[in-house]
Amino acid sequence: MTFALLGKLTISGSFMILFVYEAELLPTEVRLMGLAVTIIAANLAGSFSAYIADYLSPLVPWLPSVIFGVSSFVACLMLIPLPETLGRPLPDTIEDLTRLWRSKGK
Repeated sequence: MTFALLGKLTISGSFMILFVYEAELLPTEVRLMGLAVTIIAANLAGSFSAYIADYLSPLVPWLPSVIFGVSSFVACLMLIPLPETLGRPLPDTIEDLTRLWRSKGK
C-alpha cells in the first residue's frame, strides 16, 4: 500500500509539471502539436492502465505494480538528458531548440 501511494504521489506531481516543461522546451512552431500528442498519449496510457490492473491482478497480484513502477522509473531516466530551461528564452524555431541542446553541455 505504501508503494502504491508513493507511486500515485510521484505520478501526480510529475504530471503537473509535464505541460509546463514541455511548453518551455518545444519551439513555438510545433508547441501546440507537441502538447496535443502528449495529452493523447497520457489519455491512452491512463485508459490502458485500468485494463492492465484488472486483467493482470488476478493472475499475478504484484505484476501491475511492477509494470507501473518500472515504467515510471524509465520515464524518469528519459528526463535526464533534457536541457535546463530556467532563465532561457522560449525557442521560436527548431533552430533555436538545436542551439538550446548544444548549449546544454556548456
